[in-house]
Amino acid sequence: MQRIPSMISAIRQARYFLKTGLEYQGFTLSRSLLDSSSWVASPSQHCQVISPGRSGTRWLANVLLEATNSLVCHATPKTLAEPGYLLDQCLISEDEALGAYRNSRADFLLLAEKARCSYVDLDCKVSPLARVIAKAYDKCKFLIALRNPVSFVRSGIVRGYFAEKSPCVWGHLESCEVNASLPKEEWQIYKIAAFWRSIALLSDSMLTEYPDRVYVLNTRAMFSESTELRRLLNWLDLSHSNLDACKWFGKRVNASRSARPLTPVQQSLLDSKELERYCFNSLSSKLIEMSGFSSDLG
Repeated sequence: MQRIPSMISAIRQARYFLKTGLEYQGFTLSRSLLDSSSWVASPSQHCQVISPGRSGTRWLANVLLEATNSLVCHATPKTLAEPGYLLDQCLISEDEALGAYRNSRADFLLLAEKARCSYVDLDCKVSPLARVIAKAYDKCKFLIALRNPVSFVRSGIVRGYFAEKSPCVWGHLESCEVNASLPKEEWQIYKIAAFWRSIALLSDSMLTEYPDRVYVLNTRAMFSESTELRRLLNWLDLSHSNLDACKWFGKRVNASRSARPLTPVQQSLLDSKELERYCFNSLSSKLIEMSGFSSDLG
């Protein structure tokens, strides 16, 4: 699939999809960029991750590729970061967001449908489109993958979230609740924490609305032994090889490496319980327990 030229903004891109018929209109197309068979493709086994990222999805993709016969997508050259960000900011409609999703993923869904295999999408930047996908694809299941929020914030600082990376381009959701008058170091920390919290709140609402279609992954437990992963694959009804023999257990990939140390202000805030309290506020005890965060609240 060709990349949309970078000079076209995400808003114009979404409206472009709308004009060409790449929006939900009873599956009818006017001047389609995709074959109609791609448009209606819906594999019987379809899973989409909901995650802010930095939660082991690349590692999980490697395991699935080794141990299952799934079609796995971790990230594509044309991600849905900008449409997801703009949908969250209410700058594009759900129809426009669905058009962007189909333009990016319809060929993958068709391939999985024709091959009669499972399609597992582990691209975290698609997360804000979860409700749109759930409405359009009633066979799609959702995998919630949340890293401990303090660990996520620490990784986000190292990666330059809200400092070196554009939130829109990278799909880092922004919240208006963070006080703009905070010192720069604290402001960045709370921006990253608010991003984690927004995806966690979305996860919670999806768990409530679609309890039979949502699985909450304990990301802390999955790296060390196969039990957690075996439960997930059974839930997805995926046949798999011997997970205990999988070479990826005990290894981590895509880990942050940086020579930039945290400042004393950042370290102090991360060491306190204040950040955890902020992130876990309003989350259900069910999501907290299933994600393995109960011990963090002690």
